[in-house]
Amino acid sequence: MDMASKARQVKLKERLKWILPLVLAVLVTIATWFHLWIEQVYAAAIYPYLAVVQRTLTGWIPLSLGDFLYLFFGIWLLVTIIKTIAATVRRRITLRKTLSRLFLAIRTLLWIYIIFSLLWGWNYHRAGLQHQLQLPVGKYPASEVKSLIGEIIVRLNQNRAMISRDTITPERDFARMRADAVSAYLRAEDHYPFLAYRMPSVKKSIYTATAQYFGFTGYYNPFTGEAQLRNNIHPLMKPFVLCHEIGHQLGYAKEDEASFSGYLAGAVSVDPYLRYSVYLELYDFARARYLVLKRIESDTLELRSEMKAFNDQLDTMVRFDRRKVREYMLRFRTPFSDQMSSVVMSAYEQYLIANKQAKGLKSYDDVISLLIAYRRKYGYI
Repeated sequence: MDMASKARQVKLKERLKWILPLVLAVLVTIATWFHLWIEQVYAAAIYPYLAVVQRTLTGWIPLSLGDFLYLFFGIWLLVTIIKTIAATVRRRITLRKTLSRLFLAIRTLLWIYIIFSLLWGWNYHRAGLQHQLQLPVGKYPASEVKSLIGEIIVRLNQNRAMISRDTITPERDFARMRADAVSAYLRAEDHYPFLAYRMPSVKKSIYTATAQYFGFTGYYNPFTGEAQLRNNIHPLMKPFVLCHEIGHQLGYAKEDEASFSGYLAGAVSVDPYLRYSVYLELYDFARARYLVLKRIESDTLELRSEMKAFNDQLDTMVRFDRRKVREYMLRFRTPFSDQMSSVVMSAYEQYLIANKQAKGLKSYDDVISLLIAYRRKYGYI
């Protein structure tokens, strides 16, 4: 083979390094326009098997493989940046080499986007639980949210009484809460086959000690299929967070759908502790949504009176628990952690917006829209 032929082959290989990821990235993006195809083919027929394979590979490892993956990637990125800056300052790097590194970074990001989309990201564009349950999601008045809050309060008081009649709630270790969350989904499968959960992979986050700087209570790793729980949140918050993250594992990428998936599982659980945790979160979501709707038509004094009325309907032990949860979480707050959390949450909000959740962090509250639609259809929660 002559030199000219070798040169052409080298050029062809270089072009293919760019053509392949660019073409795949375009095709992956175009696919997001077809929501029913993603729901019926990807989410219903392909993703469940991908997810089970992921969880089978990672579930048996006691520590979070995904957390270490992020750690190693972060260290590599930091070292690369430092080396590049140092080489630039010492003038040991040419413009051509700098551009080459930049193009390599862009190509790497393209592949990350492609892999992320195929492994999980397409779930942001599925029709989701609204489609699966044929829920009549639409606009609703503040009065309907108020009625919903009343029903949630009844559930809270009932389940709190089943746990204990004093201020002491039983201690639950991580293994017990994880087992209860998995059992809840197994029961939910009898009512909702699409909530079938196989090969659990739910773990404690190794970043718990620094969690207050990032503002998360749990998260899902789409590259390893693992669900992670921040272990230093109040025990009463943990069962709901676990059910929420399992919802992500089942392919409900949007935050409101993951929360609603957690509700569907929690509502049929035989464990009052888990049900109580779920309704505590729903109560906060519903109050937040009610405040948004009523601020348009109420004065501040009237709104405060209504908020107090909600609080007065809560059992004394429920009010005690909510106060303890707030106090517990405040222990980890500092001005620096608040600032860092604000920065991280702002970045996460942009991530949510980029993935078709136009309300950003407020999309968490959209679980109330699903809950009201469910209540309209079935007559209860």
